[in-house]
Amino acid sequence: MFLDAPGGYGKSTLLQVVAADARSKGDIVLCVASSGIAALNLDGGTTAHSMFKLPLDLGDGTGYWNLRNTQQRADLIREAKLIIFDEISMAHKFLIEILDRSLQDLMGTNEVLGGKVCLFAGDFRQIPPVVPSAKTPSDVVFASLKCSHLWPHFRQFRLTVPQRTRSDDEYSSFLLSVGNDTLPQHVFGEGDNTDKVIALHGIRSVEKLDELIASVYPPDILRDPDASSTRAILCAHNVNVREINSAVMAKLPGGVQQLVSVDTIDKEMEGVDIDIDTLHLAEGKGVPNHILDLKIGAVCMIMRNLNMSERLVNGTKVIVEGISPRLVTVRKPGTQELIAIPRILFRFPVLEGSPLQMCRRQFPLQVCYGMTVHKSQGQTIFKVGLDLRSDCFTHGQLYVALSRTRRSDDVTVLGAPDRCVDNITYVRNIVYQELLDNT
Repeated sequence: MFLDAPGGYGKSTLLQVVAADARSKGDIVLCVASSGIAALNLDGGTTAHSMFKLPLDLGDGTGYWNLRNTQQRADLIREAKLIIFDEISMAHKFLIEILDRSLQDLMGTNEVLGGKVCLFAGDFRQIPPVVPSAKTPSDVVFASLKCSHLWPHFRQFRLTVPQRTRSDDEYSSFLLSVGNDTLPQHVFGEGDNTDKVIALHGIRSVEKLDELIASVYPPDILRDPDASSTRAILCAHNVNVREINSAVMAKLPGGVQQLVSVDTIDKEMEGVDIDIDTLHLAEGKGVPNHILDLKIGAVCMIMRNLNMSERLVNGTKVIVEGISPRLVTVRKPGTQELIAIPRILFRFPVLEGSPLQMCRRQFPLQVCYGMTVHKSQGQTIFKVGLDLRSDCFTHGQLYVALSRTRRSDDVTVLGAPDRCVDNITYVRNIVYQELLDNT
């Protein structure tokens, strides 16, 4: 089964009720999600990779999970009456096809997904699977579950009443129009330099970055890290995220403490001579920078799944309480329990696409007053700023960014100067209609 639910329509609550009902009857229910932060919305939830030991490198989708049929985990999966898989629209279709093939092998049957009762949930209006090598929209669409041979086997259900934005019916309708790409389009520019954009009617607009920061993080909020953690400025690109985090950190009281990573060539690459400064400049997806600037009271995001049972996963927000060269002490917002986070090892290419691997030992933390729209997916944020000076570049980004909060009054947008007319901001809205077919 596939449950289609736009952002904020109560999907997580319904999945919780379904799981609790089945468990109350003594059934084993496995709850998984595409990301750690999404898995936290489910009781006993974990990532699909962790539960099913799925390979990180999906290859061409013809492999199997890294699980022997005689293991205890295999027995648990064999006995499960229901598998719930949330945020499936973010997962590459090869992941589901590997799971299908492995479950068939485990259960000794040719039935789809091994004959298991599976409830998948997601929203194809949201950001699709990330395909680093994608050159065209078709490459992204091809990676979606909708392009899998399994999709015709799914029976579809829909949630149609908004929950997160139920106090603002007009905003609910607007969000659905953004997701379905049904808003009127306007043309900006002339000749070959034209852009089709939509108007963000009813959303407060500002003209400068300082105004956006002041709207989301006024001085009284900045002095309260717990309050700051409920807010965020969302951006399409990392360069804007870094600019915002640097600007907000400068406004925080106290001195900056600089934590420097240890960078080396991977052991398998020993003998290759690379300047250490080149290693320090290297950046990897989901990898902290060589220099990490922190202050006591700063709001950060964990960059790795550290401990699922303690809800310390990639995307979890924490508040810095202590800093030393070996440990950074943090706490989760709204709690006083201190958690010590050590440096961990990250392996990644020196340059994107390069076979040359390096190692970086650094704290898995990133200041997160600003974050990418991708990182915000699956979260509810009480006050949102949108930095849209740089256009959205993939399907669903604008929809995800706008649907993180409850009301239009809780959103402030900074757009390109030439796309703000009469205090209304005009922005690009990228939607791949192939992903919305039959949705």
